[in-house]
Amino acid sequence: MAPSQDNNSEISEKDIVEKENLWSSILNDVRDHGNNKLPSCKQVLVLGDNESGKTTLVAKLQGAENPKKGSGLEYAYIDVRDDYRDDHTRLSVWVLDGDPGHTGLLKFALNEETFPHTLVILTVTMTAPWGILEQLQHWASVLADHLDKLKLDLDTRQARRQHIVRIWQEYVEPGDELDPASPMKRSSRNLGESDHDNELGEGLPLPEGTLTSNLGLDIVVVVTKVRFV
Repeated sequence: MAPSQDNNSEISEKDIVEKENLWSSILNDVRDHGNNKLPSCKQVLVLGDNESGKTTLVAKLQGAENPKKGSGLEYAYIDVRDDYRDDHTRLSVWVLDGDPGHTGLLKFALNEETFPHTLVILTVTMTAPWGILEQLQHWASVLADHLDKLKLDLDTRQARRQHIVRIWQEYVEPGDELDPASPMKRSSRNLGESDHDNELGEGLPLPEGTLTSNLGLDIVVVVTKVRFV
């Protein structure tokens, strides 16, 4: 028995509605993912003693051949491209002179607004390896003293500290993320943490002596002027 014209009409309308819903879903998905632009608020702050290679390091990251050294507080930027999404942005870079008399200029680079978006690079040089620890302690102290002077929101600073702790707890040696049996793979699955604990940033306690001074900043130590024999 052939379907009636009314049934055919209902099926046709249903197909149209489903196709419209499908296209609407696709368009919404494209719109949501298309808004994930590279942020323009991120920045790097480079600290270190004089002649530790700060300006040269930034020039290498920029792809420049002839670094131009400034004085006091230098500003530069690095072009960052995402070829997959055909997007680009500029990463701000601040370089502070190693002279202690210029530490007051930190307020222009690291303040209440830029604190959550700043990565700090501490440069030390192998021309005097016996002074590396002292240099790191000095610049960590400069950072801590400067942050204490800022009027940072307590919730923001605490959230950043928890973020740093979580990075340590979830750290995986490069390459070990592919090996579930690796002893260095510190994921919630291996540590026996629940998903709820992970969301709260609560994992196993950090090893003794780790993050004894948590500034809430991402910090990278770069060793310069290393000679390979």
